[in-house]
Amino acid sequence: MIENLLYLGSGFLLSVCLFLAFAALRTYRSAKQDREKIEWVYNQIKRALAQIESEDENEILAGLQTIAMLSEPTIRFKALSRLTELAQSDNPLIKNYAKVAIQKLINSPKM
Repeated sequence: MIENLLYLGSGFLLSVCLFLAFAALRTYRSAKQDREKIEWVYNQIKRALAQIESEDENEILAGLQTIAMLSEPTIRFKALSRLTELAQSDNPLIKNYAKVAIQKLINSPKM
């Protein structure tokens, strides 16, 4: 009788340990995916900031589109002065994209 209870208790404890191990593995995988996403956004922001500082119109447009798409509030201070310069550009396409990017940054959630 006691032997059966010991087997039952050890089986229960084994199942709890397995559950905790799989939960830890799921948490690790989820954290790894989140980190990869954060690194991707960070790299895209760095590239976009470098692109809007360029003199090539195509590079500037690509950077403006990336900034408008991501609308990451952390780049507000770095990009806003250059975006206001680009919003006064002679090129109407760059002017419009810069205004859209400014609006997206202004309306993005605060940190």
